[in-house]
Amino acid sequence: MKRLFYTAILAFATIFSATFTFQSTPLHAESTPENALEQALLAIDFAGRQRMFAQRMAGLSCLVHMDIEAEANSAEAVGIRDRFALTLVDLRMGNADIGLSREINPKVLESINTAAEPFEQISELLSVLESQNFMSVQRLQAISVLTNSVFTTSDQLTSQIQAARNQALQDLPLITAMIINISGRQRMLAEKAFKELCLIQAGVDIDINLENLAATITIFDNTMTALINGMPGLIPAPPNEEIKSKLLEVQAIWLPAKDLLDQAIDGEKIETTELHFLSGELETVRILMNQAVKLYEEAAED
Repeated sequence: MKRLFYTAILAFATIFSATFTFQSTPLHAESTPENALEQALLAIDFAGRQRMFAQRMAGLSCLVHMDIEAEANSAEAVGIRDRFALTLVDLRMGNADIGLSREINPKVLESINTAAEPFEQISELLSVLESQNFMSVQRLQAISVLTNSVFTTSDQLTSQIQAARNQALQDLPLITAMIINISGRQRMLAEKAFKELCLIQAGVDIDINLENLAATITIFDNTMTALINGMPGLIPAPPNEEIKSKLLEVQAIWLPAKDLLDQAIDGEKIETTELHFLSGELETVRILMNQAVKLYEEAAED
């Protein structure tokens, strides 16, 4: 039923966007350079955020499976699922309340449809959490696999939006656009690390998730260092002290969390209290990185 509901939302969005005539021209089609750039950055941020949402839904599902604050985590997983669905609609139809115009590029519209396909399957699997705070291991495994597809399609959607908004972004240095994308991926990696850790503790595909977690930790750690200090010829140092301060704040939360993640990689059993602690700390990392992304965007607009 839920899958049909979300399919209906996207179908309505398709019909609405194709038949409804707006009195004003879409902002990214004809606008001031400042508004066009703001539109481009907003659309890229929203599409990129979907990658993180997918990982978060899987991590929360794992906590429910392990009966860790099952009621609260069930509710949050369902809430994020709904935000994911509505974000797809906002990217297609626009949302005046958040300053996002409707999409008119056929390739982006096609990418939105593609991103919706694996998400609909996750949505259907998560529907059980609306009536009970329980997640079977089979359902959890299916959600975990599907998050990889959601990441891929959401990543492709982000790239397609960036290509479609190229005119607005052309005055933005390429390295700046890249940094915004890299910093956006960090919030996804924080949620991915927790998902993989939780799956290991739950006994789900342990060897695969140990390998994945080690890679995720390395990528996040190396990228964090590069963002803070810069990497000659590749990644510039933060453009202002406010961004550097925010990144250092992220690192201060990340390093203790990384120590526990490394213990899991070494085969140590993570206690339930530590798993709960990591859930909160890595969520904080994600929130702070989201703030860093906004600061990078503001610096780019300036």
